[in-house]
This record gives sequence, C-alpha cells and structure tokens, in this order.
Amino acid sequence: FRDRLMIKDIARAAGVHPVYLGQVFRRQFGETIGAYVNRLRIRAAADQLSSTDAPLADVAFEYGFCDQSHFQRVFKRLSGRTPTEFRKNSEALRSVALL
Repeated sequence: FRDRLMIKDIARAAGVHPVYLGQVFRRQFGETIGAYVNRLRIRAAADQLSSTDAPLADVAFEYGFCDQSHFQRVFKRLSGRTPTEFRKNSEALRSVALL
C-alpha cells in the first residue's frame, strides 16, 4: 500500500484513457478508484490495529497514508470511529472471547 497507484498507469496498461477508466470504474462499482483504494487500505489497517499494538503513525505509514492525522480522518470517515476507539473495542472483544 505504500506504493502510489497512478490511474494513468493503470489506464495505460488497460489501453484506455484515464478519464474513461474512472467513469467505467464508478459505473461498475459505485465509487471512485480512489475511494475504493482508501477503503481497502483502511480495512487492512483495521486488521492490523485489532491484532497488534503498533503505534498509529506506523500503521498509517504502512498503509500508505502520509501522516497519522490524515489516516485518522479517513479511518473515522469510513468506519465511524477513530483508530484508537476501534483498537480499544477490538481489545475488549478479544478479552470477552477469552472467557
């Protein structure tokens, strides 16, 4: 996730114009390519948050966010919780599962 995906490179590989690729993607999947990639990044980061105690800044960088603040904003927008709230809830659920 650290490597930036460039739509122009994907479009070139597919043999189509970048604007056309974006339009087709949005029609097919109901969201932009960028929104889709962010959702995948947040889903993967959530898995790491629930299974490790890695610092948020490290998790943010690992999943391609330039800083922790941006990661936290995107995470909250997509999940409804901050990464810290998500992690605390995950820890509580794991504790209950051990009982």
